[in-house]
Amino acid sequence: MRPLNSKLSRRHFLQGAGALALGAGLVKFNVLPALAQGSALMNVTAFARVRVGTFDVTVMQDASFPFDPAIFGTNATAEDIAAVLAASNVRSARVNASVNIMLVNTGSSLVLLDTGNGASSGGRLLATLEVLGIAPGDINAVVISHFHPDHVGGAAASGAMTFPDATYYFPEAEWAFMDSASAASPAQSAIMGANTALKPALDAGKLTLYAAEGTIVPGIEAVPAAGHTPGHTAFMVSSGSSQMLNIVDTALNNIVSLARPDWYAGFDAAPEEAAATRLALLTRAAEEGLQVFGYHFPFPGIGYVVAQGEGFSFVPAF
Repeated sequence: MRPLNSKLSRRHFLQGAGALALGAGLVKFNVLPALAQGSALMNVTAFARVRVGTFDVTVMQDASFPFDPAIFGTNATAEDIAAVLAASNVRSARVNASVNIMLVNTGSSLVLLDTGNGASSGGRLLATLEVLGIAPGDINAVVISHFHPDHVGGAAASGAMTFPDATYYFPEAEWAFMDSASAASPAQSAIMGANTALKPALDAGKLTLYAAEGTIVPGIEAVPAAGHTPGHTAFMVSSGSSQMLNIVDTALNNIVSLARPDWYAGFDAAPEEAAATRLALLTRAAEEGLQVFGYHFPFPGIGYVVAQGEGFSFVPAF
């Protein structure tokens, strides 16, 4: 792991210049009603709190987006995808993908795993943190899984770090890809957005790169999960004998991605590699009985993976 400074790897910035692991079993689930225009709480949707060993884990819904189901199986027919969804009694022409952000209180630090879309793009993270009594300056570490805008978009606002006292952690392989990508790369727009979001932390000397595997901060380990993007990383949250595997974007849909892990997702940069990663992580989760968190699963995205037929199914924890 190595910290960066504003004089290092500037080129890609210039490109863009133009048991249920719940401890004692405590679960708190909140859905706030729609509020009147102008209310301080009007942008807050939902949050849930669970325990992983001695850690308090809070999941906050930053947003929710509708997608054409075809995006979850680009190498499958629309009929096959519809059949998989119908088997779970889902027959809508559009399928929602939630954006769920995890905050881990280890007892000594507050660690945010990804930052969502950002308030300027409709993200509700900051509003929800305010309701929880957590100020941006209270966050000690921000660990980002990859460069896509719904994960890094909330890292900065108006040219300043959203979480001014935090160290930002970013995948080393992802940084190398961004630094080497040509202007013709199909990912260039997302790279430019990530450059903008990360630049304040880089300039402040608060951006640190982490390896594909190993401890990032105490209690949070990187789990290799390349394919969705070159440096895409999953996270294992561990406290004592309790664990929760945050699969991030390894599986984008709780039904299709699990039932047919071999199907390609339209957002995956390297579909074959992403499918192999998906199969490996889902197999591990099922065989080890790991509690799993899905960044894009229906809120709050916590549950278990079980083997079923030629694939898997997701069993919500609550």
